[in-house]
Amino acid sequence: MAATWEEIKRLASDFQRAQLSSTNQRLAERNCHELVDKLVSLGLIEVIYTSDGRSYLTPEELSKEIMEEVVAHGGRVNLVEMQPALNVNINHIENASSRIIAEDEDLQMVLGQIIHTSYIEKICGDINDQLQDRGQITFANLTKEYDLPGDFLKKEVGSRLGTLVFGKVNPSNTDVLYTDAYLSRHKARIRGIFSALTRPTSVTAIINKYGFPEQVFYNLLGELIASHRLRGSLSGNKTTYTPDVYLAAQSDWVKNFYTQNSYLEYDAVTRLGVPDAKQYIRKLYKNAIMLNACCVSESCLESLAVAVEECLAADSFVDAMTVLPSVVSPLDGAQLVQMVVKSHKQAIVLCDTIITTQGFINKCAAPFEEIMDEKARKDMKMNSSMFADLSDKRSLMGATGDESQSRKEERKKKAAATSKSGGGTQGREVRSKAVKNKFKGRGGANKDSDDEDTPPVAATSKTLVFLRLPEIVEVIEKLPQLKDCSSVMYEEIAARLERPLKTKETAGRAEEKVNALYSNIKLFEKSVKLIADDEICRPT
Repeated sequence: MAATWEEIKRLASDFQRAQLSSTNQRLAERNCHELVDKLVSLGLIEVIYTSDGRSYLTPEELSKEIMEEVVAHGGRVNLVEMQPALNVNINHIENASSRIIAEDEDLQMVLGQIIHTSYIEKICGDINDQLQDRGQITFANLTKEYDLPGDFLKKEVGSRLGTLVFGKVNPSNTDVLYTDAYLSRHKARIRGIFSALTRPTSVTAIINKYGFPEQVFYNLLGELIASHRLRGSLSGNKTTYTPDVYLAAQSDWVKNFYTQNSYLEYDAVTRLGVPDAKQYIRKLYKNAIMLNACCVSESCLESLAVAVEECLAADSFVDAMTVLPSVVSPLDGAQLVQMVVKSHKQAIVLCDTIITTQGFINKCAAPFEEIMDEKARKDMKMNSSMFADLSDKRSLMGATGDESQSRKEERKKKAAATSKSGGGTQGREVRSKAVKNKFKGRGGANKDSDDEDTPPVAATSKTLVFLRLPEIVEVIEKLPQLKDCSSVMYEEIAARLERPLKTKETAGRAEEKVNALYSNIKLFEKSVKLIADDEICRPT
C-alpha cells in the first residue's frame, strides 16, 4: 500500500513537471489541418466546419451549443435565428436538432422552431390567467398571440386542463375555452330570462339583447330544456322558444271555445300563434267537420238536420245560415246543406243554403189560380179573333178528315173497275194519258185529284204568355210566407213556377213542327204518285 502511494506521488510530480516545462518542437497550423483532414478521411473523427472555415466543431459540441441557445431564448428558438450565433451551415443545425429532439422528450419541432416543455407550461399559465379574467378565450386568438398552430395549442392546452388550465372546452365548438364560473353565470341568466317568458319569443332577439355568446347560449339552453328546468321547446330550426305555459293556455282557449260554441274559426286559431290551424284542430278533434274557413262539431250538423226534418214535415222552408253559427260562410253552409240533404230525397235546395219541398212551392203557386182565371177572361176579350181561328182550325181538321176518308174509298172503287175492264197495254196507255192530262193542267188537276189532301198547318201561331218571370216575382214577394226573404230566393221560386209553363209551350211548338213536317211528307208522297214510271230519268 505504501509502495502504491509512492508511485502515485511520483507520477504526480512528473505530470507537474511536464506541465511546467516548455517544449522546443511545435506543429504548424498547416500541419494541424493536414492531421485533422487525415483523421476525417480515415473516419477516425467527425468534425463540422464553421461558415468562415476557421474552426471545427464536433457534433456533440454543436448539440451542446444548440441546447444553450434554446435555454437562452426561454425554451423556444427558431433554427434560422440560431444560424448566425452558431456560425455553421443551417443543414448541420437541422440535423443536430433532429438528433436532440429524438433523444429528449421535452423538446419538439414546430414550424421550424425548437420548443421545450418549460415554454409550453409557461404559456399555459398565461392562457389560464387570461381565461380566468375573461371567462372565455378562443384558440384563434391564442394562435395570433403566440404564433403557434391552433391544433398544437389545442393538444397541449387540452392535455393540461384541470392542472395548469382550469376551464372547459365546448363540445360543439372546440375552438372555445370556458371557465365553470363563466358557464354558471350565463346559465343562471338564461334560466331567469326564459322562465319569465309567457309567449313564443325569437331566440335571436334574446341573444342580441343580452349579448350571449351564441354557441354557449344554445348549449346551455338545450341543457336546461333537457333537464326540464325550463318548461318549453324550440321550434323553427331553433329560432323560436315556446313556453309550455303558452301552449297550455292556447289549448285551454281552443277547447273552451269549441265546447261552448261548437265551432272554431281558423283565423282565430292562427292569431293565437298556431302556424297550421287545420292540422292543430284535427289533432285535438278528430270528429270535427273541416270546412273552408272554419270547422264545426257534429252537434252543429245534427241541429241543422233537425231543422231540415221539421221543415220537410211541415212543407215549409228553412235557411241553413240562420241555424248555423254566424262565422260559417255561405260556401261552407252550402257544403253542410249537401251533407244533410243526402238522406232526404224530397228536399229541394234553393240559393245553395235554403231547404224546402215541392209542397211549399205548390203553396206558392196557389195565388196564381185566381190571377190565371182573370187573365184568361181578359185575353179572350182582347184576342177574340185568335180564339176564333183556333175554333175554325179544329173544325177544318175534322172536315178534312171526313173528306179524306171518302176519297180513299172512291179511289179503291176506281182501281177495282180498271182491273176488271181489261188489262195489258191498253189499260196502261189510258192511265198514262190521264197522267199527262193532269200535268198539262197542274193547278186544276191538284184540286180534282183523287189522292188524299192534308190540310196545311200554319207556319206561325200567336202564343199567349201567362206571366213573365218579373211578374211572377212581384206576386211572390207579396206572399206572407215569403216575407223578408232575399230577392234571389224570390227569383228561384219564380223560375221553378215558370218552368212548367215553358215546358208546355215548348211541347206545343214541337207539336206544330211535327204537324208541318207530316204535311210536307204527304205532299211529297202525292207528287211522286203523279209521276209516271217511264218519266223518271235514271242516272247513267
